[in-house]
Amino acid sequence: MKKQNETWGEYLANRNATKNEKLFNLTLRRKQSGEFEVVGHAAFMENNKGRTAEWVNVNARDLTRAIHNNGIVVK
Repeated sequence: MKKQNETWGEYLANRNATKNEKLFNLTLRRKQSGEFEVVGHAAFMENNKGRTAEWVNVNARDLTRAIHNNGIVVK
């Protein structure tokens, strides 16, 4: 989980913090032009705490920037 003085952009770019798989939930809206748009305040990451897990808010712009920089792999 990100530290209190760390931004989401720094956390998502940190290889040590993201070496384990993370589960994200992001809401997208498709505009009439065909472009996808991220709905603000609708981006979450599952924070695992041993046997329990909770969904925490993630900065949507930072998450979108990380996806843009790293790409998406479809499995």
